[in-house]
Parts: sequence; C-alpha cells; structure tokens
Amino acid sequence: MISMNLLEHAVTYSVEQPGSGEVYDLLVRSGLFEGVTLTVGADEVGRAFAGSNLVVCARAHRSGQLLGVCRALTDFTRHCLVATVAVAPEAKGHGIGRGLIAATHEAAGGTEKIVLFLHSDPRACGFYEKLGFKRELDFFSLNNVS
Repeated sequence: MISMNLLEHAVTYSVEQPGSGEVYDLLVRSGLFEGVTLTVGADEVGRAFAGSNLVVCARAHRSGQLLGVCRALTDFTRHCLVATVAVAPEAKGHGIGRGLIAATHEAAGGTEKIVLFLHSDPRACGFYEKLGFKRELDFFSLNNVS
C-alpha cells in the first residue's frame, strides 16, 4: 500500500516489463480477477506480460511503487489491442488509468496512426467511453475458457 497523497506527487509512465510478482499483486488488488473462475497465478501473469510487446507502467515518482499497468499487443503500424488495464485501488480516481491509455497509445505510434481496441469489463465501460472509445458491434470472440 502507498500512504502518500497522489495529487501531491508525480506519477511516472514508462515502457517496461514489471516483475511477475509485482504485477500479479497489483492485478489482484485492483479487482481484475473478481468473478474469474480460472485460477491464475503469478507465473501465468508473468508469461502473459512477457509475451506482450508493449507494457506501460505507472509508478509513484519518488518511491517507484507500481500504481498501474497497461499490457498491449501492437504492430506499431496501425493496430494496438489493449489486453489489460489495472490501477491499484488506492490510486483510482487520480487519472492514472487515463494516463496509462494515453502513454500506451503514444508508445504504440500515436493517436494519428494507431487504432486502439480493447475488451472491457462491464463495470469499466463508462470509463472507456469517457476517454473517447466507442462501442463497436462487429467485435467477435471465441471463448471456451470459464
């Protein structure tokens, strides 16, 4: 847990691969795994992040504490699929999710070049709509995972 007031301290966004234990802890605390029946451990999370070609972390500037993460797959030419966005519960409401999306979009190639796609938890749809994402009717999935 961080005990600082986030509004008084800088947040740094960087392209990096966080440690599997560090990111797993963040994902659990963020509530991302709520309602997921499949057991996912730190090793699986580590492999998922290592297999992604773009990971952006938000860290408290002074302490280095991981406050949020965005994991994506991109061709750096036209498309970027955002697979994971998570923010620590104590850091929510301070613009970190918005910052992660913006930093990811920029790192993938910028807003004028790259189209972002994502699949959202229903609880987060309003957040993405506030960022300018629009719902699409032609998105498909094949999901045999419970």
